[in-house]
Amino acid sequence: MLQNEYMAEEPKTETPVGLGTLLLIAVGGRLLFNSLLVALPSIEPVIPSAVLAGMLQGAASGAVVGFAGYFLSNLFLFSIGEWTIWQGFAGLIAGYIGSKTTRENFVTNTILATVIFELIINFYGAGYTVDSAYFFGSLGFSITHIASNAVFAVLFKIIWLKDTEEKEEKKDNEKKEEKK
Repeated sequence: MLQNEYMAEEPKTETPVGLGTLLLIAVGGRLLFNSLLVALPSIEPVIPSAVLAGMLQGAASGAVVGFAGYFLSNLFLFSIGEWTIWQGFAGLIAGYIGSKTTRENFVTNTILATVIFELIINFYGAGYTVDSAYFFGSLGFSITHIASNAVFAVLFKIIWLKDTEEKEEKKDNEKKEEKK
């Protein structure tokens, strides 16, 4: 198998959650919120799932969750179009950002990835121009997306990254004891 700098041979840490689970959360969460809460379609855990996958398993895994999360959810929502490529591209970027993420900056990097997503999607939506009317018109959706992803990131950090921190501390303590 060919390896490059973006593909880790092994996950970066012992992962408390698998790639399939994160993809299921990304797709299932987007389907849930887009079908039950139609008035707020920007609530979707795809970006936080991609950042977490990138953080725990490397950029390639994060990119898979980011791209496939948007592609599969659009497929199930019957909304495949050229925007799907742009959503997937933004998901790829989120996965890469995740590969540069630590537990301490997980929420911040999720917000950063969501802002990048919004810039890409709004640039596409405005006809590949910087149309201030379009950007201001979509501002409510962008704010909802950024805020909801911050909430998802905090929840993911509480649920999955607490174990990671405890395991890392345990490994550090074992290494210190070995040196003595």
